[in-house]
Amino acid sequence: MALYNLLGVPLLYVGFHVLGLFHRKVRRGIIGRKGLFSRIESFASTLGDEPRLWIHVSSLGEFEQAKPIAALAKERWPEVKVIVTFFSPSGYEHAGEVKYIDFISYLPFDSPRNARRFISLIRPSAGIVIRHDIWPNHVVALRRRGIPALLVDASVNPSHNQRGAWQRIVDRILLQPFTTICAVSEEQAQILRKLVPNVPVQVSGDTRYDQVVRRARELERIRDLSTHPSFKNVDLIVLGSTWPSDEDVVFPAVVHCVDRLGARAIVCPHEPSEGHLLEIFDYFERHNLRCLALSRWRESPVDPWDILVVDSVGLLANLYALGQVAYVGGSFGPGVHSVLEPAAHAKPVVIGPRYHNSPDARLLVKRGAATVVHNAQEAQEAFFRLVTEPQLREKMARAALEVVQSHTGASEKILDVLARFIAE
Repeated sequence: MALYNLLGVPLLYVGFHVLGLFHRKVRRGIIGRKGLFSRIESFASTLGDEPRLWIHVSSLGEFEQAKPIAALAKERWPEVKVIVTFFSPSGYEHAGEVKYIDFISYLPFDSPRNARRFISLIRPSAGIVIRHDIWPNHVVALRRRGIPALLVDASVNPSHNQRGAWQRIVDRILLQPFTTICAVSEEQAQILRKLVPNVPVQVSGDTRYDQVVRRARELERIRDLSTHPSFKNVDLIVLGSTWPSDEDVVFPAVVHCVDRLGARAIVCPHEPSEGHLLEIFDYFERHNLRCLALSRWRESPVDPWDILVVDSVGLLANLYALGQVAYVGGSFGPGVHSVLEPAAHAKPVVIGPRYHNSPDARLLVKRGAATVVHNAQEAQEAFFRLVTEPQLREKMARAALEVVQSHTGASEKILDVLARFIAE
């Protein structure tokens, strides 16, 4: 820690500010932290003697993992104040208002002084770090005040033993201050126990499963779609988080299913920029398909249509509920996106070849809930079979839902750990 504070902290501070000159995202994070402690002090002045739970996340992905913990904490202890901090501006700026979270903030820069000041202001009953975004001075500040610190949804790369001695030492320094570590699996727990034998490690599971189940129940956001005749008695394919590299492969398969089977499709691109949306419209219109933006459809619901293009963010997890078949993008590009969202709706999943970055995708493939395609012909065959063979579709759907349901409950286990520190 002395070395980190003597060399690491100054280098990080200077590095961030230099990088901020060239990198817009970093610059937004620097600007967003101006006046940070004034905002924290203003919130802290409203607090009484109620217990407080501080949860730190890196960005939006980890925020989704934090939500079921925060929601259950509010249900179990209605008086608790839930405080969530972000490191990334892309997470903080899109967090929005969440009814069971009392305060959302950037995390102050990880200097000893900032960390002590932050913890002194919010005075949490317990602190939680989601996954990997460990800032040592903040965790140490908790420990020095006798405040329990939990690392949850914890995992280490299975190749950890092949890492150098120096890297393992750094990992130990980062993990040592935690009161308890909640691992995603027994395999991960064994690795972590060897790494920090004097820190209690328990298996709680992954809260991502709890969150996708919660999101699957939030159908009010798409009530106008689910009750409209356009979505009744129709074979609907939902393509989520698509990149251009996905679209080159799966769009011809969609055209084939629309032309041959009268199917329809919802396309939700990973980046709904104006230029990308125009390219999608142009493709389907060149194939004589009726294409509408979802926002325009919601302003004036019309039928018939062939393709709805989602031109906003935040709806995909709910939109999977409308389809019979789901394609998850990224799998012909950098790596597959979340396959748990369609699985939570009991949808058969189609993905491309680059899915090994996702343990969830590997599990769905293993359990027969996901089909892997490698080219346009295979995508066409997969969509065609899933649309025309209800028994196959239902078999894959059951397998997908079983995978999700068998992994839920992590948030409850984490709350049981927190119960030792927050009085019921």
